[in-house]
Amino acid sequence: MNDTVTLGRVAGVPIGLNWSWTLVFGLLVWSLAHDVFPATNPGLQSGTYGAMAIVAVTLFFGSLLLHELGHALAAKHAGIEVEGITLWLLGGVARIRGSLPGPRAELRLAGAGPLVTAGVAVVCGAIALATHPGAAVDGVATWLAYVNLVLLGFNLLPALPLDGGRLLRAALWRARGDFRWATVVAAAIGRVLGIGLIAAGFLALGLLGLVTGAWLVVIGWFVFQFAGAEAESAGARTRRSRASGPPGAGRAL
Repeated sequence: MNDTVTLGRVAGVPIGLNWSWTLVFGLLVWSLAHDVFPATNPGLQSGTYGAMAIVAVTLFFGSLLLHELGHALAAKHAGIEVEGITLWLLGGVARIRGSLPGPRAELRLAGAGPLVTAGVAVVCGAIALATHPGAAVDGVATWLAYVNLVLLGFNLLPALPLDGGRLLRAALWRARGDFRWATVVAAAIGRVLGIGLIAAGFLALGLLGLVTGAWLVVIGWFVFQFAGAEAESAGARTRRSRASGPPGAGRAL
């Protein structure tokens, strides 16, 4: 995942945007301004809904960046080089280089991002509770709390390439001492999840509309593809590094 625009560095980690980020940014702003906020916070002016949407989506991508920074800082703490973080169509990705020293490091790296997301959801929920119901700040904070909780639940599913799949792989790796086998198992679950999301997307095309159905199909396709890539990469790295220690280099979190 290559950067189209470089934003700078945070805690020494390069941050960039891929061009595909603009697609979901625009779609979310339009959806929030025209559908979501008018329904959840009625009675406000159309310009207010537009401003709420822009602020909400900007903060949403900020929360995705914090999630990836959680992964990146956990990697740096473990002595693993972090190449950078890229925000793109499906959120964000932190790219690391170097070998994971063992399943405990995998567990810490995989768990850091969801912990950050949970913290963001709690903070946004507290802000929503502290503000007047129906106000602009309440609408933005409530949506951010909701969407981060949804993403947290989805991301913790035990399937690669999701963080839940990495947590599962860490547990299986620790139990059996076989990184490749643990990856194959977690990736197989990821493929099943991807196929399920694609099927659900096609069903949703007739029930929930084009946007929802197409989005599920796109997510499912990426989950399926990345799960397969994880399994293939683990096999190749295992063959290359049997004599030099545990595999796990060059991963994206």
